[in-house]
Amino acid sequence: MKLKKLLALLIVALMAVSFVACGGKTNNTEETQTSEPKITVEEFKAELKNLGIEGTEEETMYELVGATAGFKFTADDKTLELYTFDKDSNAYKNAKKDGKLTMESLGSEITENVTVANGYAIILPTDFPQYDAVLALFNRLQ
Repeated sequence: MKLKKLLALLIVALMAVSFVACGGKTNNTEETQTSEPKITVEEFKAELKNLGIEGTEEETMYELVGATAGFKFTADDKTLELYTFDKDSNAYKNAKKDGKLTMESLGSEITENVTVANGYAIILPTDFPQYDAVLALFNRLQ
């Protein structure tokens, strides 16, 4: 009988330890941690070229999503859009919370392939050239 109680107590203790270990993980998209140095938007653009991604760049109508700046970069018929936000703006807070951009004057939402972090939002198609490398660059933006 004592063995059963001891075994039950041991199992409970192991479960408690495993819950504590799993409970410490948080999902914080605001500040993505990376060992790579932070970069500016201009350095981001230069790094695209360093990756061998050739394309055309044009300014977007970034005001429609509440951003302070933005541009499109098209390569191999695929377009990424990068927006810079004031982190204190409602547009940024909503984008971060919802994982989508809202075109304020039209009331429509952009929901596909939107990643929001560090005061920026990127619309990056999964078939964009060197998708993983470009996303890693995005996560380094300061």
